[in-house]
Amino acid sequence: AQAVLLAHPEPESQCPLRARAQYELVAAGPGTGNSLKNAFEQAWQLDPYNLALCERHGVFLLPRWFGRDARNLETFAGQAAARTEDRFGMGAYAFIYSFHPLIGSHDAEDTLCDAELLRRGFEDLIARFDGQSLLNRYATTMDWIGDDESVYRLFHEKIRVITRDTWSGDTPAEQMEDAL
Repeated sequence: AQAVLLAHPEPESQCPLRARAQYELVAAGPGTGNSLKNAFEQAWQLDPYNLALCERHGVFLLPRWFGRDARNLETFAGQAAARTEDRFGMGAYAFIYSFHPLIGSHDAEDTLCDAELLRRGFEDLIARFDGQSLLNRYATTMDWIGDDESVYRLFHEKIRVITRDTWSGDTPAEQMEDAL
């Protein structure tokens, strides 16, 4: 894929899809933290409200990949929330951390995740978009940080459908077991 992109250069390209593809290739290849940061910045500039891109970048900022320490992720989550506040409130902060419960051997205690910002971010997203998948993401992330009271409240007041892919497990049965 990298060869195809290089064979067809578009130095002035303003295509978000192409920039995202370049970012993914840098992340998958033998890139460095600087090359990943540059590829991300280019993709983010073209698509500043893409929370999936921000979530993915948050994963790559873990020390096991391109990050130096937990501060890299926390700093980025705060920057993303500030940059997208007009559309998502603190939602970007929550969305960036929402994939972390699904990463093996990754506990909330290994991060600088702020539980109050996380709650506020999810509440901002729910106020704007609602949806059962988002509520399930909220519940699994609260479970990850050990906030059983929030999980209980969400299941008893708001969640009506379990969306398996937001829960951890390698099989659908394991994901359902995690949710239940």
